[in-house]
Amino acid sequence: MKTKTARRFEGALGEKLPQTEVLNENSSDFSFCSPAKMFDKMQRENLNAVKSVAKAKKAITAAAELTAETYLNGNKIIFAGAGTSGRLGVLEAAECPPTFSVGYDVFDTLMAGGKSAVFKAVEGAEDDFNLGARDFGKKAKSGDILIAIAASGRTPYALGALRAAKERGNKTVFVSCSDTADTSNADIFVYLPTGAEVISGSTRLKAATATKCALNMITTMAMALSGKVYKNLMVDVKASNVKLKDRAARLIAKAAGIEKEEAVALAQKTRYNVKAAIVMAKLKVGFGKAQALLKESGGFLDKIINE
Repeated sequence: MKTKTARRFEGALGEKLPQTEVLNENSSDFSFCSPAKMFDKMQRENLNAVKSVAKAKKAITAAAELTAETYLNGNKIIFAGAGTSGRLGVLEAAECPPTFSVGYDVFDTLMAGGKSAVFKAVEGAEDDFNLGARDFGKKAKSGDILIAIAASGRTPYALGALRAAKERGNKTVFVSCSDTADTSNADIFVYLPTGAEVISGSTRLKAATATKCALNMITTMAMALSGKVYKNLMVDVKASNVKLKDRAARLIAKAAGIEKEEAVALAQKTRYNVKAAIVMAKLKVGFGKAQALLKESGGFLDKIINE
């Protein structure tokens, strides 16, 4: 089948190739282009990748709700993938704890080939279906959710983890950029139709861009639904350095409607517990009372502060 932008070829055995493997006719002259022309071609494709995320709105929102439910029930969110897809899961798991002040055991990852594969490819690991299943079995418990990532939709490692999760009764989300993805073990399929890559088959490009957007949305919405965000403020930030301590004080000032100096004093008094400082300022209560109110509300500021 030939379209304006891509030509799909059959694989060696006649199977239909994933959309990420087709040839992009818009970039067929890429190596002959000037840097400015290369830029234009890549930027046009990047914009198309971001636009593709909109087509997965229903699945992404459902995945966010399921992730929030998992977190609020005290269970883990586990990402699984190989290569670029696996690294995107690692990135998401690493960034959520400091952003939303959750334990580093809340978001976990299964990377084909282990930790060393984050920095250097481990040949053959992604092709091991049973390894994905075993890795999931070692890390997961009842109630945990698996978010498997595979741009091509057919990476054996990711599919093995999905199969194991489904057999154990865990909820599953599958993020892929291919309409040929094996979704048989996915409760929710997040399909990102990014199409052919600028460099054929290089899913570190458009597929990775769209996948990063989708994962950002899933985790951010999930944490907001779990009380980790107030309005659009990062009120559960872990103030672990100078920059974040300054941000915490600014957040307190903004949410409580007070001057920066007062916010800094409250931040220091609460050891940079932004939520507690906001409650103290808004309700004129002490630190202990603020903590008690937060515990009673499950950490949801909007249940304490009615605005």
